[in-house]
Amino acid sequence: MFGFGSTSASTVVYDFDLTPVAFNGRSAARQITNTTAMSGGSNVTTPGLTFFQDNANDYTLLGSRDTTKSPVLDTYFDPPLVYPKKWTTGQKVDYNHAIVFNPSQAIGNGTQVGTTTFLGMESVTVPAGTFNACKFRVEQTTRYSAAGSTSSTSFTTWNMPSIGNVKSEGTDTSTAPGAGTVTSNYLIVATTVQ
Repeated sequence: MFGFGSTSASTVVYDFDLTPVAFNGRSAARQITNTTAMSGGSNVTTPGLTFFQDNANDYTLLGSRDTTKSPVLDTYFDPPLVYPKKWTTGQKVDYNHAIVFNPSQAIGNGTQVGTTTFLGMESVTVPAGTFNACKFRVEQTTRYSAAGSTSSTSFTTWNMPSIGNVKSEGTDTSTAPGAGTVTSNYLIVATTVQ
């Protein structure tokens, strides 16, 4: 096992467009993510879209779209992930779904098994301020059998309704043929909120 001790910074801006659009045969709203990071000596902004349904009692996460690919790459969750709008402390959501690419990719489709646990409300201080946030713990394993790769991820995230993620920290351990095992640790904090 080996790891890299590098540190990088990027800026992520989230926006929501609740105008219904079609995604994998379903009506969906979009979370728009613009990530700006240093690449090749200059800042590069990468857009991304996450598609979800805002239902009466839950949110259904359908998948995502990578518009930087040509052709555009859609990723579907089958079945979609369903998260309640109201959680009780200790409540868990287990998931076991396929990750399907359109168009198909050389790594093949994947599988993802995991658990999201609501740990309760917690005060968290980040550069953007102090928030009484919803704290979640996520444990998941993603496999791409055709490529022989596996990724095990454990992270804690603090989220604010109508703002989104204000802090996340976690570890990812990935294995792939010819690459060995790589472990990465990360910390994401909100610097400003609007």
